[in-house]
Amino acid sequence: MSQLARADVSEVTATVDRNPVTANQSFVLTVTVDGDVGNDSFSPSKLLKDFVVGRTSVSRQTSMINGRLSKQTRFTTVLIPQAAGEYKIPEITIGGVSSQPITIEVLEAGSSQEKEQETAFLEAQVDSEQVYLQQPITYVARLFLAADLNKGNLVPPEAENADVQQIGRDEESTQMVNGRRYKVYQ
Repeated sequence: MSQLARADVSEVTATVDRNPVTANQSFVLTVTVDGDVGNDSFSPSKLLKDFVVGRTSVSRQTSMINGRLSKQTRFTTVLIPQAAGEYKIPEITIGGVSSQPITIEVLEAGSSQEKEQETAFLEAQVDSEQVYLQQPITYVARLFLAADLNKGNLVPPEAENADVQQIGRDEESTQMVNGRRYKVYQ
């Protein structure tokens, strides 16, 4: 009976933490299975022809929502492409259910496209271009971080002859920009 419960897979999803990537730099492949499966259910060995494959870690999550029990198994593997080009991570099948394949673009190290993939950048905007004396304006600053940092911090700007006050608290989210995942502090 427990073997039947372990094999009950409803969905398999494969994602990467960034795309495009640079040759000889690592990226993370995450395979998420809606169901409780064994540690040997996912083998990244079919990826060895295109990538150097790192160690695979397995984590499990069980939750009870409105009396409904759900289980999730997550496989995380570090991959390193050796040469520039376009590669495909094939569909991954676990328990008879398959993920979608992923096409990975690998850039040559030092290319102009690689430089476009910034590790961090700041974006700012105001709600009005022309202001009058004593008129409030809204200034929004967003710090985008792709590096593995614990926390970003925004300091309010200083402006001559202006009173700057933060409204509310800093907000934290994630966003995909040009195929790369960023943590956004606003």
